[in-house]
Amino acid sequence: MNELPFNACDYRCEHCLVTGECAVYQKLKERSLKRALNGIGENDVAAVLHDIRESFRETEAQIKQKARDLGIDIDEISGGTSREAISGQHRGAEDDPLYLSALDFTRQAQRFLRSAGAVVGEEEKEYLEDIAWHHTVVPVKIYRALGWRTDGDGAVDAVNSAAVAAKSLTICIMAFDYLAPRYTALLPACRNLSDDARKIKEEIKVRIRPARAA
Repeated sequence: MNELPFNACDYRCEHCLVTGECAVYQKLKERSLKRALNGIGENDVAAVLHDIRESFRETEAQIKQKARDLGIDIDEISGGTSREAISGQHRGAEDDPLYLSALDFTRQAQRFLRSAGAVVGEEEKEYLEDIAWHHTVVPVKIYRALGWRTDGDGAVDAVNSAAVAAKSLTICIMAFDYLAPRYTALLPACRNLSDDARKIKEEIKVRIRPARAA
């Protein structure tokens, strides 16, 4: 691909037009097959997040190795950022209130999906599918946005990652708002989750200002 997809990707590959060219997609397909062979469900959030993190680590390692092969000093290009400084940025992201809010939203949405599956009619299952996918994207992309430097290329990646998180939150909000008036039993949870998603989205806009936030 002319432009690497990682920072602007929401990993919903079935809606993507460039999966044939995407190394990330091929890797996730391999891991999905391995999970199936091991009896691990596709909707296991921990497994999905683990796969995404592993994909990021592999990509980072490949880029660094390629740079070394070409005699390029990654630290110099990045403005002298040391391994310790990078580790500090990631630790800061893990403790950041925005990231913690996103993690809590994901956990609450997961609980909602477990109860909603038995309530929502077949014709509206697509809204649950939207939530099922996008609620896992939110903390991953917020973590990525917070873990990058705020200048140079890091700022571009942070903004793109934040934009994907905001888009996923918007899709979740639309699904919750659609389901809320149609299923009385789900109304309180839908409203609470929709409100939480809106708060996270607004905080993203204030903190990171994604140019393409939905």
